[in-house]
Amino acid sequence: MKIPREVLVRKRLHMENEENLSDDNDNWLHEEWMTCPACHQPLFRIDQSPLDGDYHFYCDRCPVRLDVSVYEPKYDQIQQALPHCPEYEEKNAALIEVMEAHLKPCQCGGRFRHDAPRRCFSCFTPVIVDDPAYIDLYPDEDIFERALDAERQKKLERWRAQFFPDLEDKWKGPSETEQ
Repeated sequence: MKIPREVLVRKRLHMENEENLSDDNDNWLHEEWMTCPACHQPLFRIDQSPLDGDYHFYCDRCPVRLDVSVYEPKYDQIQQALPHCPEYEEKNAALIEVMEAHLKPCQCGGRFRHDAPRRCFSCFTPVIVDDPAYIDLYPDEDIFERALDAERQKKLERWRAQFFPDLEDKWKGPSETEQ
């Protein structure tokens, strides 16, 4: 589900400007411009929307993100195999742990983890380390645009393919999960 840009980002701010992107009451996803402490690349951080139907797993070595949709058959299979937990937080933590164990490694050799640090897309330095679960990181707000000029659209598509690959074969086979 795409959330319209105007809902998420009210205006583009220059990095040196310290004011919020929007009123505190409107900033319920805690969107914020930040810079990488190592290379000073501008980055855009935003809380994952509770309306999002995906779980986001980040590589623990590089900035690649892998999404698992609640509509995928493997998600249903994993969820159905979990023991009954009356508490949502307990069941969700168990679900995330099992999904992590079933995901194939990243192409760099790292593991996809729900709580892996969020890394700069330029130099791979961890930039969101403390409690990164349910926080997403982007290079700019173009990710939320519905219409871009051709050059910006190509740049965005290259970026998505590199850092948010849509992998059909993301799950380990049965023998691989027992290791």
